[in-house]
Amino acid sequence: MINRSIGTSKKVAKLDEAGALIFTWLQSYTDDYGRMDGDARTVRAKVVPMRDYEVAYVEERLQKMEDLELITRYEVDDEKYLQVVNFEEHQTFRVDRARKSLYPEPNIVVNQGDTNDIPVGENSPRKLSQVKLSQVNIAKSKDFTTKTEGKVLNELIDLFKVVNPSVNRIFANKTQRLALDRLVAQHGEDKIRATIEYLPKSNATKYAPTITTPVQLENNLGKLIAWGKKQKDFSSKGKGIKI
Repeated sequence: MINRSIGTSKKVAKLDEAGALIFTWLQSYTDDYGRMDGDARTVRAKVVPMRDYEVAYVEERLQKMEDLELITRYEVDDEKYLQVVNFEEHQTFRVDRARKSLYPEPNIVVNQGDTNDIPVGENSPRKLSQVKLSQVNIAKSKDFTTKTEGKVLNELIDLFKVVNPSVNRIFANKTQRLALDRLVAQHGEDKIRATIEYLPKSNATKYAPTITTPVQLENNLGKLIAWGKKQKDFSSKGKGIKI
């Protein structure tokens, strides 16, 4: 049961009214560890089915929650999930009932300094809710390998700072790094670099998809290309970039 402390949360207060509504209501649909399906379409269908919110509108609110470290999103077997960070902070649990996990836990590794890396999950000593995202050390995860050199990924992520003031949290985000790695593997470093550098212009243009993270770029690249074909910068005669 959600307790009243959520009303005085400084992070929740930074959400707009729709974002605060979605964040509060989605917690009624999570399992006992604060997890649920994480794609915007499913969140919209489950949490706010009677609201006239577009999927893109819900996605923007979920991204803002990620930026504020209210939720973290991850993928398991190509399925998207989210977990409420510090889920226990605004919850009251019955002491006579065991908590149940209905969704897979994120495969994240916590940097313990000189100690061994400890996987985060309900069966481990530390829960995700006890871990700041800035402490996550993805690079040491045995299950996390990329085809693209880490330095190159970091340089590409750094380019997002123009459209994403919270870019620092992306560096250690496994899902974001893997999405960027796949983009580079499929399209090449130069094209992806040029595309990211073009985002400030496209994001400011009507009808173009708003993209501020590697995951959004991967998910919306088709839309960006379709929009771009109508623009001079993407045409065969234009002087701008070509995707």
